[in-house]
Amino acid sequence: MKLFVSLLVLLFSIPGKGQDIPLTAAEKASLDSLLATDEFYMLMKQAQSPSSYVQLSAGIGNSYFSVKNRQLNATQLKNKLVFTASAGWSHKTGLSLSGSGYLLGNNGRTDFFQYSITPAYTYSRGKKVEAAVSYSHYFHRKGFENVASPIQNDFYVNINLKKPWVQPGIAIGYASGKFTEYHKIDTVLNGIRRIFIDTAKTSLSDFSITGYIQHRFEIYKVFNKKDGLSIVPQVLLNAGINSFKVSHQNPFITRLQNRYPNRFKNAGSYSDQSSLVIQSAAFNLGMTYGVGHIGIQPQVYLDYFIPESTDKKFTAIYSVVLSYIFD
Repeated sequence: MKLFVSLLVLLFSIPGKGQDIPLTAAEKASLDSLLATDEFYMLMKQAQSPSSYVQLSAGIGNSYFSVKNRQLNATQLKNKLVFTASAGWSHKTGLSLSGSGYLLGNNGRTDFFQYSITPAYTYSRGKKVEAAVSYSHYFHRKGFENVASPIQNDFYVNINLKKPWVQPGIAIGYASGKFTEYHKIDTVLNGIRRIFIDTAKTSLSDFSITGYIQHRFEIYKVFNKKDGLSIVPQVLLNAGINSFKVSHQNPFITRLQNRYPNRFKNAGSYSDQSSLVIQSAAFNLGMTYGVGHIGIQPQVYLDYFIPESTDKKFTAIYSVVLSYIFD
């Protein structure tokens, strides 16, 4: 043991000196040539030096409430399979602009039922932090109001640390919208049959704050020298505030309000707002496989609603997107 320790100390005490002889012009040219033909090196160089590009994509999934906010998508009451076609432009500075159309079959009719446009900015060049901010506006097709997203305005901010192996992050979202529903009422009042249209106007807002941890696994040369795979698992905890207001208008409510304005001024109206509470725990798995200009992005988001509720507590949101990049 004494001999082993003595040899170990001797080994670490031997002085070393790095080679300070510069490469010749011929050697440097040969090294540059080898690096220029190495696909792994080129992929790393492109990742460190972002460039501008145009991207076309097509996807299928069951989310249509929000482009970015997965927690908001988990609040969807209807689980429908939606086809999405998108086109986007990204500048090397981080600015981007994209638009999407959402295709759905409803009552024997298949058509684009809503559209969205999303300007955004992404900061990814820093060594310690990466962040993104986006705003999405939704346009709804007439005749599809009962299946379209109730959201018109959707803000989303996301920031996370890059250096730790387990990367913590936080995301903040705010969404608001208004929509109108028309119902034909056929009833009997005071022995007389009454048929009238009831108009229900709803306004809502949703504020969410999400804390999460993640790790990014990157694998190059999966099947050949020109492909790569990125896998990002996330564990999330979601909190938020929800508020909504519903106002009904029909001939009978109007008559009461006109006759007794003080007593029935709020007739047919109902509003509610929750406090800031932890709403759900979630797990998200996002993957991106790229080969050349083609990318495939499958994603699965699993959300468990924590507070007591009679609605379903477990929600699964999934999508698969195929894209092509023109640079």
